Amino acid sequence: MKLPLSLLSSALCIIAVAAEPPVQLNGWYPCSQSSLQADDTDKGHPDQYYMETSSDSKTRRRATAEAEQTQASALPFLQQSFDRLFAQHGDWKQQGQRTHHHHSTHHKSTEDATPGIPQYECAEFRVPMCYDGVCESENTIDVFVKRVKAKSVADGQKGKALWVLQGGPGASSTGVEGLMNTMYLELDRQVSVYTFDHRGTGRSARLECQAAQAGALSSPGGSAIRLDELPACMDDIRFQIDNQTAAFSVTSAAKDLATIINYELSDQDVFVYGLSYGTYLVERLVHFAPESVKGFSVDGIVSESGDTVEKRSTFSNWDHDVGVVGDRFLAACLAEDFCKSKFPDVTDLSVFVHELYDKLDAAVVDGKKGSNACADALSSNGMKPSYVLRSTFGEYLMSDRMRIAIPAVIYRASRCTDQDADALGYFAEGVAYSEEDGGFGDSEPETLLFDSDMLYYLIVFSEMWETPTPDKATLVQWFEKSAGCTVHPTTGSGLSLELSLLRCEASKIVLSTASFASADCVLADSPAGIAPVAEALA
Repeated sequence: MKLPLSLLSSALCIIAVAAEPPVQLNGWYPCSQSSLQADDTDKGHPDQYYMETSSDSKTRRRATAEAEQTQASALPFLQQSFDRLFAQHGDWKQQGQRTHHHHSTHHKSTEDATPGIPQYECAEFRVPMCYDGVCESENTIDVFVKRVKAKSVADGQKGKALWVLQGGPGASSTGVEGLMNTMYLELDRQVSVYTFDHRGTGRSARLECQAAQAGALSSPGGSAIRLDELPACMDDIRFQIDNQTAAFSVTSAAKDLATIINYELSDQDVFVYGLSYGTYLVERLVHFAPESVKGFSVDGIVSESGDTVEKRSTFSNWDHDVGVVGDRFLAACLAEDFCKSKFPDVTDLSVFVHELYDKLDAAVVDGKKGSNACADALSSNGMKPSYVLRSTFGEYLMSDRMRIAIPAVIYRASRCTDQDADALGYFAEGVAYSEEDGGFGDSEPETLLFDSDMLYYLIVFSEMWETPTPDKATLVQWFEKSAGCTVHPTTGSGLSLELSLLRCEASKIVLSTASFASADCVLADSPAGIAPVAEALA
């Protein structure tokens, strides 16, 4: 029997709708401004504590970890030299957010007679796990969104909304909550401010090895995922997501953002601000051009494309890029009077540092001891002294609070009195403690509850890595050429090489054809032509 044309059209529409389920909102609920620390008015119901809901086979949700798991012991750190520096790696970040938030709130309270406490709201949007053209699955996921609404909108005026997107990849929105609050207050509460947990992190279907238990505090690597734990963790996650790794790509996250904006804010003027990896996500969102989005702002740009290693933002050239910044920082130090007074005969501090590295390493080559007390102190954990220094300098360089310690450590390692050797001994112990505990900031609440190493690996190796990967000699050269960059203690190489080993040796990852190397042509296409990518764990 031949169907009438009208019925055939209706049937096709039903099929099309069924291919991508409609967005569902479970409602907006009062929640705290901070997911990590409740204000006095919020005690008893911080929004990181959820009761696990009953789930069905098509929807993934997660329970949060116990609060006790977030505790970490204090770390004695350079006690004789830098008493005012924070005792535990990572504390500078949270303290900076609190200081910035307090300053902004105090500033506003002097202007506003009755400022009140901003009322935050949280919601979950149920969206397709696989958008059309990205992958194939009927499952859905819940994407967590937080907002603080504008106090009022003038008659006849459209409301305004600002989205604040976190960096990463693999980080949730908890790191921008202080910034979100600051922006809301600086905009006189006249603009609604939104953020969300990138899919695969936090409260948005976080990628975690629930069955394999890699990343659990009781696992061999603690909350860090070791190379030997990775294969089982990958199998576990692929099972959870129907083997649809592209569902957790940058493209999928950008589609989440576009979908939520179109659903919730179609009648407002929307602006989107991203920082670090968040800029990469913003650039992907640009391709989908949501009609209500009137402007984009990128801060600390991660470029989508580039024809040279200097222009391209990839994790494989991380050490190269950090080396450039490190050299500029040391030059700026030498241009400052006090810093210059500590290195009176030095004309190029980067050259001086490299010569110091060579001197320290030579003093302990082949297990020698006794010729240089500072080299002995720095190599107490089995690492080369230069690698210990590069390790920490790279971490400090990213912090406006911690980077001021870099010249002081260089000065002490060069002068090397008995007191200097003692101070550097504390320094080396701090690095060793951090590495044994799984890495810098490994026990922080953000890492334990919200961040996802597996999403980080998935996106980095699929979309933010050169192909073919630079060889080991090139990566080591970039690392050792820089005055400061991150380091993996067991390989003695920089972040790029550590990730390369993870990518190529442990997990045997095979990239999709639409990896970063072909991004120039892929991302020049129309939105429909953007590759779903994120196939690295497939």
